[in-house]
Amino acid sequence: MLVLAMLAIPFLHAAGLSDSLRRQSGQAIVRETEMEKAVALRSELEENTDFIIQSALLEEALKQAEPEEARREISARLMRYYETESGERGNEIGLFNSRFAGSNYSLLLSEQNPEELSREDIESESIVTMNRLPNGTIEAEFFFTGGSLREMQAFAVISEGKTRMVFVIPRNYASRAVAVVP
Repeated sequence: MLVLAMLAIPFLHAAGLSDSLRRQSGQAIVRETEMEKAVALRSELEENTDFIIQSALLEEALKQAEPEEARREISARLMRYYETESGERGNEIGLFNSRFAGSNYSLLLSEQNPEELSREDIESESIVTMNRLPNGTIEAEFFFTGGSLREMQAFAVISEGKTRMVFVIPRNYASRAVAVVP
């Protein structure tokens, strides 16, 4: 009987390890899925931000808008998009603006009490130029500067389960559009 009990102990121990490994494996799969969803959402925000800025720049250049008017329009479109995304996704996206001079954006995850991002923040932290050339071409450019002291950072915290990730409009971000006006 003692021999039978001694033989059963390794099997029982292995079965317990097997359950533990299954749980850990399941948790790892959940974390990986959360990470993939967060990365996909960040990529979507990046691509749509680029598209919104590009299309607004082109439209404003074709209308021969003044730079200030174009900057207001771009800021308004970006905030509408971010607010829509944040509203549709519930607590998955938080939109913020904070003093941050570094380049390690992951530190923004631990930022204490950042302000909510507003259209005015994007406006005050960006510049639009419209260069009218003699041939009827207008070169329009949008620059996200981070403000006059280059210390402000617009960002979103993306939460998916236990995974948190940062999306930023990086300081020195630039976008350019060229329009030919008849």
